[in-house]
Amino acid sequence: MTFHADQDLEELEGLPDLVLDTSHAAVAEHDLVEVRRRFDGRIRHVHLSDNAGKGWDSHLPPGEGVLPLGAFLDDLSSE
Repeated sequence: MTFHADQDLEELEGLPDLVLDTSHAAVAEHDLVEVRRRFDGRIRHVHLSDNAGKGWDSHLPPGEGVLPLGAFLDDLSSE
């Protein structure tokens, strides 16, 4: 199941496999590191993209938006 921008995190509890789209999570105003830690062990794929921070899903190349992708990747690689 893919995390959608308007999805409540509680809806994802109990699902065994998840895809984390960083831009979708940002539009929903979720902290990327917190989402990753909450669903650790169930995230099977990360759709890594940046976001312009204007309230919609912009899927910018990493480094061209406002998301803290460096901190997210540092946390991801620390596992």
